[in-house]
Amino acid sequence: MVLGDLLGMIRQDYLDTLHATIAEHRTSGATLELEAATDSAPMFGQTLWHDFTLNGIPQTIASEGVFAFDASITFGWGDALPGQSEPLQVVVQPFAWEAMPVTLTVPAGKAFNPAPLLQWLEQWSAQPEDADRAEAGPFKEVVHSLRQVAPTSFIADLGSAPLDAWQDFLEAALATGASRAVFGAAQA
Repeated sequence: MVLGDLLGMIRQDYLDTLHATIAEHRTSGATLELEAATDSAPMFGQTLWHDFTLNGIPQTIASEGVFAFDASITFGWGDALPGQSEPLQVVVQPFAWEAMPVTLTVPAGKAFNPAPLLQWLEQWSAQPEDADRAEAGPFKEVVHSLRQVAPTSFIADLGSAPLDAWQDFLEAALATGASRAVFGAAQA
């Protein structure tokens, strides 16, 4: 299986759950508004977007579970940074689109620079122009949040963002000075 296809299936699992949840609430007569957003500048730990509001209360959707697959996928990404002998080593393990664990490893003696991750978050959580919105569906294709759980560990809620956001996250991870990026978690 091609990585892009796998990521597309993980994203689609989330979107299917989102569509089903919204349809269920619409049939119950609840007041729905799609995509509640905050007005402040993006920062770690802040939820910038919610999938929708239900009777005025922001809602977050969780897909049915972690999209499992048999083995980790490992590959190199980008060019090696100065002082590194190899490109970013990427390991992809099972994860849910709205709760993707990310662990970055920085070589000994190197500093971790979180600024590229904040730039990524700002780029992918920005209100898109109408012309840039996907033709299919009502969603804005934005990242919802990036929570820092340790100095180099995060949980990303990719929300309705397209696959390009995941690829751009690789670029941001490389720019932090990391030599390894693990997406997801090994399944028992």
